[in-house]
Amino acid sequence: MSAAVQPAAAPAAPSRWLFGPGVDVFLGYGAAYLISVPLLVGLSLRGIGTPAEWLPAALALVVSIPHYGATLLRVYQRPDDRNKYAVFTVWITLGVAALFGTALWVPIVGSLLLTLYVTWSPWHFSGQNYGLFLMYLRRSGRDPQAIKRPLYLSFLLAAGVAIVAMHMAAAVGSFAPNAQDRSLTYTMLRLGIPMPVAIAAAVAAGAGWLACIGTVFVRLRGVVSLRESAPLVVLVAMQALWYLPSLAGVTGLFDPARAGFAFTAIWIAVAHAAQYLWVTYYYARREGRQRNLAAFYGQAMLAGCVILSPMLLLAPGMFGSIAPGAAGITVLTLSVLNLHHFILDGAIWKLRDGRVARVLLRDEAAPTPEPIGPRRRRIRPLAVAVWALALVSLATQVELVRLYVAATRDSLEAAALVRTTRTLAWLGQDTQGLWAKTGRELERAGDGRSALAAYRRAVAFGRPPPWVASRAVGLVLEGPAADDPRALAEARRMAQYVVNQVGQTRPEVYQPLVAVHARSGSWDRANKAAARGIEVAEARGRPDVAEALRRQLAAYHTPESGGASASTFAPEAEPGAGLAAPY
Repeated sequence: MSAAVQPAAAPAAPSRWLFGPGVDVFLGYGAAYLISVPLLVGLSLRGIGTPAEWLPAALALVVSIPHYGATLLRVYQRPDDRNKYAVFTVWITLGVAALFGTALWVPIVGSLLLTLYVTWSPWHFSGQNYGLFLMYLRRSGRDPQAIKRPLYLSFLLAAGVAIVAMHMAAAVGSFAPNAQDRSLTYTMLRLGIPMPVAIAAAVAAGAGWLACIGTVFVRLRGVVSLRESAPLVVLVAMQALWYLPSLAGVTGLFDPARAGFAFTAIWIAVAHAAQYLWVTYYYARREGRQRNLAAFYGQAMLAGCVILSPMLLLAPGMFGSIAPGAAGITVLTLSVLNLHHFILDGAIWKLRDGRVARVLLRDEAAPTPEPIGPRRRRIRPLAVAVWALALVSLATQVELVRLYVAATRDSLEAAALVRTTRTLAWLGQDTQGLWAKTGRELERAGDGRSALAAYRRAVAFGRPPPWVASRAVGLVLEGPAADDPRALAEARRMAQYVVNQVGQTRPEVYQPLVAVHARSGSWDRANKAAARGIEVAEARGRPDVAEALRRQLAAYHTPESGGASASTFAPEAEPGAGLAAPY
């Protein structure tokens, strides 16, 4: 085998582009993603914040749902495709549906499906980029045989970094948006890779990726001009940017979430879906399935809404009690939907498939199959029912985006915000940030009891912002449940959580913890917490906090004081933070 890429024996394709260099490079090969991510990270690091919280939900509706539907159109729209891929379109689909039904009643099955979905996602994204790299070379008249092995290995190693990151003992990041079930019905079954092993594996994979991709471009040098290779460089740069946060998180160079990469999973999924629609529309157009972009997009949107319908039919506020697993229906639906999508994609987009190669590699238009006999239009009740369900599901998805937009408006009154949040919760689409904002607005309106309930809902998502947990502690201590042992135990856990999170830099957070211990009668723990808080306050140059803690200690000597009131930690918060697209 030659060490360089040789021109293909077949005649060169008439064009290396699908829709032209501008559209292809910007949308298909990832220039848009390269431009957007550094911009968003920079805004986040400057404290300006990521885009409006409703934007991910809107992007999911506009891009991600149609990308699922495009696969369904590809394999189910024509009888010849349904027959060709019958193993996947019928039998494997029935098997996946059976697993979905089983998982509603057997949570461990749902957890296994969730784990497989999350673990498979990095390779699914990476594999698509690998195929696009080969497609571009072949359409440019180059035979990529000399670089296929190092190229494949480079994309495999990049995905491996992300898989190691999500399976290490202290997992960082995920390539699966909304893959956390707050009800804990389904959980990610991590391998628990020890940190030293994870670091070694991630560093080795990163170094291997650099070596492999370097080999690829060395072999391309002199065969593919610098101008011709620009889309490939952009594609590889996008691939690197997808997986760099995982590598940095494993090695401890920075925390991806704190460095502005909290939106990474959503943004990668949107970029991947946009690529997919770019290719599938071209394929459908060349095969004569659909030449009108609006019609193709509309059909793909409705088909995607059909497959998302279990999220609507089994939403917690509708039929959530039908099975124990319905509490985590969003996570379960997305896990099964994506696994089905991954399986179908692996079957239908093989570049060595003659039909796929004819369109994507040789740019040959396929003749439209001649109909057998006169074509008769019949009204099929099942088809009508399916499309009706799609329309209802689409209307629900649009309403979800509207509710997200409404919830993020600062002018929304507390009562309206509560209604909006409860509606989203009824549909199983509420978020931690939304409950936190609702709690704050209720507290401002003077409804402490409802505010506490909202804060508790926010805390139930796990790892709440410290200000949320601290406000919940304050409301427990100030409310009628202050003498309830269970409420005090809950407040003590939240107060300790806040101290663990920010106690080294914000000494005032020791005040709620001291108050909780005092109210519980744990005087030794109260004294120790106060002493530690005073130490941190003096070290941080906060004499006012140190004096407040001393007053709390002094108040313990006054039996009728009950241990002083709880001063709470409430820094500038982003109440909408955490709103995320469910797709």
